Amino acid sequence: MATAKRRRRAVKISPLLSRWYSSGALSALGRLAATAEEHEEEDRDLLQLCLALTARRMATTDPRIPVPVKSARNAMASSSDVWRQWVSESTSILTKLHALPPERPVAEVRTGDARDLTVWPNPEQASRTLLLTSPPYGAAQKYVRSTSLEAAWLGHAPKGKTVHLEHSSIGREHLSPQDLRLDASSVSSPQLRRVLASIAEKDARRGAIYVTYFVDMERVFRNAANVGIRRIALVSGDNHVAGGVLRTSQHLSDIIESLGYRRTVSLRDPIRGRTLLTSRKNGSPAPAEYIEVFEMANCD
Repeated sequence: MATAKRRRRAVKISPLLSRWYSSGALSALGRLAATAEEHEEEDRDLLQLCLALTARRMATTDPRIPVPVKSARNAMASSSDVWRQWVSESTSILTKLHALPPERPVAEVRTGDARDLTVWPNPEQASRTLLLTSPPYGAAQKYVRSTSLEAAWLGHAPKGKTVHLEHSSIGREHLSPQDLRLDASSVSSPQLRRVLASIAEKDARRGAIYVTYFVDMERVFRNAANVGIRRIALVSGDNHVAGGVLRTSQHLSDIIESLGYRRTVSLRDPIRGRTLLTSRKNGSPAPAEYIEVFEMANCD
């Protein structure tokens, strides 16, 4: 922070950010971002985490809504406000780090596209692996838009756009020309093909979105089976699409079972104290999520 305060040269920031911060906050955050970028990788990751958290708190967005929506909050924020928030966030992170037990397993962190078989563990590792996944519910949750400000501060949206991030994610709302060439015949389940064809008849664009989603998810679970993942724990929910209920959770389960897994646990978690919207605009919230465990049929 001391180094950032001394920095006077203007820093280049994503065009996406200017409308979401006061001039004072934008200046301070820009200096913090440039200073964090100058550090070695391990320290840089930690500093950029603090930056992302500070930037989220200092934005002129409504904190009750995940995607950026303009509000009066932080409209007059100054550089001093950013420095105070930075101290709060970095202190909190460091306190949590110091609280970690000294004797703990070493985590192997991999980043990549789950649809790409090359990023998965090898068969020996896979045999000891539990795949725990809570995939997006179609295009109901705007994950990329919800984290667009953090993405911009961390350099992932240099031109002010995040569409490229959405195109590389599952459960996307904006489809590429390649996605639009898919139709219901691209999924393997006859029952799911009929459901998706029915949605497409009512709304061609929503139909294409969910065809793409299930094609992507089928590829992910097929990769899991191909490398020998023996157990899958799936957290999922249903969608409201084109005036009807799409049993997303059941269709995902059917895909997994079609690959040689058997369902060993099936739980329903009613959503009471929070709202999980899985429909467009002011539609009905999802009443429950489902937690299911699958094992390879020959799993001991």
